Amino acid sequence: MTQQRTRATAIDAVRVLGIFAVVVGHVWSTTFVNELVYPWHVPVFFFLTGYLWKAGRSLKLEVRSRTRSLLVPYAAWLVIIGVAFFVTLAATSETFGLTAVGKTIYGGSFATRPFSAFWFVTALFFAAVFLRALERLGTWAQWSVAVLGLAVCAVAGDKVAELPLAIGVAVPCMTFILAGVEFRRLRARITNPLLVGLLMLAFGFSLVFTHVSTPLDLKYGYFGVPVLGVCVAVVISAGFLLVAESVLRTVTAAPATAIVRLAQAGLVVVLTHAVVLWILKTPATGSVVALVLCLVCSWTLGLVVIHSRLSPLLAGQPRVNAPKVSQLE
Repeated sequence: MTQQRTRATAIDAVRVLGIFAVVVGHVWSTTFVNELVYPWHVPVFFFLTGYLWKAGRSLKLEVRSRTRSLLVPYAAWLVIIGVAFFVTLAATSETFGLTAVGKTIYGGSFATRPFSAFWFVTALFFAAVFLRALERLGTWAQWSVAVLGLAVCAVAGDKVAELPLAIGVAVPCMTFILAGVEFRRLRARITNPLLVGLLMLAFGFSLVFTHVSTPLDLKYGYFGVPVLGVCVAVVISAGFLLVAESVLRTVTAAPATAIVRLAQAGLVVVLTHAVVLWILKTPATGSVVALVLCLVCSWTLGLVVIHSRLSPLLAGQPRVNAPKVSQLE
């Protein structure tokens, strides 16, 4: 595989790993799982957005592109899942009312199971759009606004998280995107990515497991220990990317195609996996069965969607026409 193809596959592999971690984090709410995935599992998607960031795109094009890839699937699944959820709630709960509907539409931290991860989609949308809007003012302006957002969250993160559609937490999340942009510039200087990546992972996780740093919970405006929590998230995200590039350097066409397809179906997994947990009424202690069912059901659905005409609506991308394996060699 060419170096460019290897890096593209590595990025998709990290996306798949991140999605897996998101599901794990929603199945179990234990201290160990929180320390294992919450320091990085959401920041990594913002980091990768920055790593792939292309300067110079117009704000209009950014809004159009992100609307198509993020907001359209968000709205579609909100309606699909919402209808089933509220019909069930109306039939089984005496507390059902407009408040429940309002909180779901309001989104952000108010949207809970089965809409657990919906906040992330709107946060990513607004973070990318805000960053693009500030681009003409220069990097200093982008960093200034992002860091100011972090400072506000350090003082009143819970209040920031209460803003509609996670628009408040989108501002400090710009920090992860900017970190990805900067890491892309530094990447060429790293001559031993496997060693550096492993060291970064070891360093980042050691700070978490020794409680020097703490897990993040971006949905509720918590970015960990000021400065340190963000740095740890960036270090771990970059470490996973470097390791993935090294491990997948000699990957053959078939597994590369599988990784790409799983990544393409990823948004569907993010938006639908909590439905399985809602149906199973999975407790905070979780279970392996719940994890397996979440992964199998949501990823199977995602793979079906991306190969169907509904892909633009439900997955935010054109329908996939699976190429022959030899075309990727």
